[in-house]
Amino acid sequence: MAEAAKSTGTSPPERWLDKQDIAEHFACGVRWIEARLGEGLPSAMIAGRRKFKLSEVEDWLCREGHIQREPA
Repeated sequence: MAEAAKSTGTSPPERWLDKQDIAEHFACGVRWIEARLGEGLPSAMIAGRRKFKLSEVEDWLCREGHIQREPA
């Protein structure tokens, strides 16, 4: 599949991540991620397990004010 992505110029599909992966990426705890789920953090249930797309999570966290970027 990676070869197909190279030949067509498209990027491979984004991986689904679990709560632990998301928590590690944002350097926070799994419990903090679970609390954000209660606020509407986007996720999906796949085969009975909660999964996340990093791009969707980051966009949501920015919109909700959990990520505040400061000028350089």
